[in-house]
Amino acid sequence: MRHLGLTTFLLGLLPATIASPIENHCDTPAECAVILCPTNHQCIVRNGKGTCVPIGGSVCGPTICAQGLVCCNASCGTCTKPGMACTQQACLGPQCGKIYCPFGETCCNPSCGYCVKPGGGCTKELCL
Repeated sequence: MRHLGLTTFLLGLLPATIASPIENHCDTPAECAVILCPTNHQCIVRNGKGTCVPIGGSVCGPTICAQGLVCCNASCGTCTKPGMACTQQACLGPQCGKIYCPFGETCCNPSCGYCVKPGGGCTKELCL
C-alpha cells in the first residue's frame, strides 16, 4: 500500500515536470522543434530550414564560423583563426540570367534576373 501512495505522488508530479521544459522553450521556432543538435551546437532557422550551428559561432556568408574562428571572406564563407591570412576573391551565388544571386537566394526568373529567398514569390514575366 505504501508503494501505491508514492507512485501516485510521483505520477502527480509528472505532468508538471514534462510541461516545464516545453513552456521554457516556447520561443523555439517550429523548424527546430524536431532537430536534435550535437553537443555545443544549437538549432537556428536559416533559409527557412532548421540548421545545427556551433554555439558562439558567427554568420559568414553562406556558412557559420565555429567558436574561436572569424569570418575573413563572407562572399565565400571562409573562416580562419584570428590574424590568419585569407583570400579576398569574390565568390558568387547561383547564376540567374545575366546576374548572380546573393548567397541564400535562388534564381526564380532567369530571363529577368530575379532572385528570391527560398519559398519567396516570383513573377513569371518574360524580360528581354
